[in-house]
Amino acid sequence: RGDLRPVAAIVTDPAKEGRDLGEICGLGRSLGATASTDVDRVLSRPDVDVVFLCGFAYTAGVVEMMQRASAAGKDAIAFSGLVHPATALGAEGAKALDQIAQQNGTRMLGTGWLGFFTDALPVAIAILSVDWARITVTVVQPMDHWGLAALDAYHVGFPPAEYKLETER
Repeated sequence: RGDLRPVAAIVTDPAKEGRDLGEICGLGRSLGATASTDVDRVLSRPDVDVVFLCGFAYTAGVVEMMQRASAAGKDAIAFSGLVHPATALGAEGAKALDQIAQQNGTRMLGTGWLGFFTDALPVAIAILSVDWARITVTVVQPMDHWGLAALDAYHVGFPPAEYKLETER
């Protein structure tokens, strides 16, 4: 449809400040979306509707950015972490995050990387498509090369009784 486009990027690396998102991602072309380390400036832009969060390795960072996006009136989709808020934050923490979204009239979705491809992206494709009858997504996620930190972060190999909320660690 042409009405969905990246307009800005929030980065933490000062070396990426002012660079185009297409260049940063290695696309070899400009996307017209300038990177900034100034979170508030990007979130205050009227042409930003949805904030895609990626690269966070800890739940607290995802939650903080979702709250900031919501306070700015923006919807937020997280690609890493917060797949199941009640598990990551506990029932009260998940309820508090939901209340923030409701108060600000925004939506928050934690998909995880695979969840983005299996849930959010197919919906976006369906919305952007003129006509479709079926969208199929198949994901095979080998974990052979995941490091111990990633396995621990997602509690791979832990029995359910040993799982601890991030707030308890």
